[in-house]
Amino acid sequence: MTRRETVNGAFNQALEQAVEQAQHAAPEEAMNEALLHQQENGRWEWMKLKDSYFFGPNEASICTFETKDDASNDRSQYLAAPIDAYGRRVRDKATIVNLLCLAAECEVDCDGSAINVVWHPRDANGNNWSVQTDECITAIADLIALLQATYSIPDEGAAQ
Repeated sequence: MTRRETVNGAFNQALEQAVEQAQHAAPEEAMNEALLHQQENGRWEWMKLKDSYFFGPNEASICTFETKDDASNDRSQYLAAPIDAYGRRVRDKATIVNLLCLAAECEVDCDGSAINVVWHPRDANGNNWSVQTDECITAIADLIALLQATYSIPDEGAAQ
């Protein structure tokens, strides 16, 4: 099953739960609660429904989190993050490093590796950061590419 099929299945399940919970709580509270999903391995992820029926993708956390509160906090920060001219959410370096470290902990090749996010002028794709690490970059290369397509960091130089 692909990640997209997994996310769509989780969205459908989350919506069913939201409807059921809405009978007992304020609708917004129930919907926010239902959009936090615990995976079979015990880790948590968050989801965001698309903004309209026809436009915009459903979105889900790129990384999983140890606790429900961590997933909820990351979802709140994601939703509050500004969107740049390239359609990416702007998050600080520390947050990107944290997301990379969450993923790296799940990769055997990455145990104990130092991961650094480095700003650079935007490339042709609009990406303005890269990763420097001692050894595990190949183990999380797909995640890095996904994070780069999703997030920018605040620009540090005059050349934007």
